[in-house]
Amino acid sequence: MRLLHRRALVAGASVVALLAAGLMAPAPAHASAAQGVISGSGAVTDDFADEATLSRTGPFRNSTAVALWQTVLTAEGFLEQSDIDCQFGPATEAATKSFQRRYGLSADGIVGPNTWAKADNYLVNDGQTPGFLRVGYNSPNQVQVLGFRRLGNGYYETFLDGGGLVWAVAYNTQASPYC
Repeated sequence: MRLLHRRALVAGASVVALLAAGLMAPAPAHASAAQGVISGSGAVTDDFADEATLSRTGPFRNSTAVALWQTVLTAEGFLEQSDIDCQFGPATEAATKSFQRRYGLSADGIVGPNTWAKADNYLVNDGQTPGFLRVGYNSPNQVQVLGFRRLGNGYYETFLDGGGLVWAVAYNTQASPYC
């Protein structure tokens, strides 16, 4: 009986230890899409894969997140700088399909996890500046130099020209006053 009682105590202690470890373990990272802003931390080459899906019919079709994506498409030569308008319209969809074909992805014109992940493979740390990290985009096919800023909180900014050159945080939940 003593042996059975001891085994029960050891088993009970093990369960308590496992539960306590689970409570003390850090919570899993949430996709930044839920934060409503393009965000990253750590290495820059994994910053985009958890972002909100962008498309012509999706909820984020008019946002600065689209402007950031259009900036990538401009660097790749699929859009002109003047096409960056924060609107995921027919031209952005066609350019996205071209990007996807170039990199062997399903060319559906939707910027989902695989398309974002392909783009973030070409992000590089371009240097630290007080208050932000300079992030470059360096694909083997780029035709234009591109840089972003990742602020101290991880939020990405893209450079926009809406009558005045500004850095705009890449929100996926709100339209930009700069486009």
